[in-house]
Amino acid sequence: MSGPIIHTKKINRRQFVNRLALSGAGVGLLSYSAIRLTGWQPATNTIRVTSHNLDQKAHLIRKASAVNSPGGSPEVAIEEKVDVAIIGAGISGLTVGYHLKKSGYENFKIFEMNTSAGGNSDYFSSADGKGSWGAHYLPIIRNDDPILKKFLIDQGIIVGEKDNLPIYNEEYLCLDPHERLLVRGHWQDSLIPDYGLDSESARQISEFHKLTSEFKNKKGRDGKSVFSIPVDDSSQDPEFLKLDQMSFKEFLDQKKWNSEAIQWYANYACQDDFGTSFENTSAWAGLHYFSARNGKAANTEEQSVVTWPEGNGFLSEALQKSIKDKIQLNSSVQNIEKTAIGFKIRIQDLSIGSMKIVEARKVIYCLPRFTASYVINNATKPEAAQYYPWLIAHVAVKRNCLEKNHHLSWDTVKFLEKDLGYINNHHQYLTQDKDDVLITFYYAFTEGTAKENRTKLSTWTEATVKDFVVQHLKKYHPDIESNMASIDYRILGHGMISPSIDFLWSKRKQQLPREQNGILFAHSDMSGISIFEEAFHQGYKTFLKLKESL
Repeated sequence: MSGPIIHTKKINRRQFVNRLALSGAGVGLLSYSAIRLTGWQPATNTIRVTSHNLDQKAHLIRKASAVNSPGGSPEVAIEEKVDVAIIGAGISGLTVGYHLKKSGYENFKIFEMNTSAGGNSDYFSSADGKGSWGAHYLPIIRNDDPILKKFLIDQGIIVGEKDNLPIYNEEYLCLDPHERLLVRGHWQDSLIPDYGLDSESARQISEFHKLTSEFKNKKGRDGKSVFSIPVDDSSQDPEFLKLDQMSFKEFLDQKKWNSEAIQWYANYACQDDFGTSFENTSAWAGLHYFSARNGKAANTEEQSVVTWPEGNGFLSEALQKSIKDKIQLNSSVQNIEKTAIGFKIRIQDLSIGSMKIVEARKVIYCLPRFTASYVINNATKPEAAQYYPWLIAHVAVKRNCLEKNHHLSWDTVKFLEKDLGYINNHHQYLTQDKDDVLITFYYAFTEGTAKENRTKLSTWTEATVKDFVVQHLKKYHPDIESNMASIDYRILGHGMISPSIDFLWSKRKQQLPREQNGILFAHSDMSGISIFEEAFHQGYKTFLKLKESL
């Protein structure tokens, strides 16, 4: 970038943005890039497409029943003994290991089938940059969450306190501008539709936000917050739990909030956080999305988020830092069998294809809950749980194409579209001097049943994915195809658990035990909502339970 050198370590991010504006490079980044790239023409419109799918590995768990049947696999000698075996290196499993290590306990191992840890907080990395394979931000946390707050302090995300409010690291707070929405051919800041709204639509959106704001501090008759994080801490007042028995759309319709704008916005929110539509999301969960996060900070707005180029991969790496030597990757668990002294775990080493037996005194199961019935004898299967598939695509594209008609934001979405838009993974960089930008495009397949969508996606080729991604991104930027260099994608057959109607507070979910045959279960599935905070707390609660018996 031309102009004076800015020593970024001596200024905070807000000051940095102000300096850019004063030097004509703030919103003027658009014009600067346009001038700098004038005359640029792509040498070819050939787009490299690469799959990073995990299906073959994931299906090994489904095929485990053949291994578990009598004579299904030859006996293997015990090769390893460990006191605590943690199955799955997603956020909940890493949290268990992180706190075991902090407590001074060393005799544990985490077994993960993939080549990297993190689960839905895993991330992609290439010469073009980093991007999340799932969760890409963490909202400002609730002020009544001391356990998560302590973790954020330890990681330098919360760096102090003022007037009893936390101070967040300016380097990690999402840089302005946060969001832009393409609505009726016009770009607007913020994802809440306001361009061209009639007075009735504006009234409905205002009433909706007034209600969700009131819910942020509302208590039930038991004195607990109506909507809390973790979910288990929410009020059990029947007046509010009954919201779980209707859809979020039905709730909006009953309030006569039926304008095109508010219904699209509510549906977008459900797809973004739950991977399903607002017709298939319980009203309790839909309101939880808007009202459970009520944290405040000393140096940023209430609705701010912290984010990184790799998304929540930053948090995953923080959890892993002290326990790298405890994580065994490429380790697919095939069977967990209870014995007189603990458990015998059959594990396939996917790097060489061999099988081994690990003997453990305690087992913590941290994989999605529906997988347990494939590897644990007599494990309860959550028949009511739904998991819709996702497509995540990292796209290398010319910055000039994205900035042509409006300044580039962190999050870009199109009004009334079914996709979830894209994230600018270069947004947190203090210098914006690269011609190429890595963006991440998200799509949740919510129409029809989850099984129908998985079946359809199982037939998709790299060419199918390319056409799908290109056609959707053209709706934002008509000339994007000739400005794209590569697409790296992953299809998640079971993206995240969906808080469907009458699930979160139903007997069906409550019948899923947190402990069965001596095995402890820890995963965000146990709460019914797949967010970082839930996975972290599920892991921490399980650590406390485990600690009692060690």
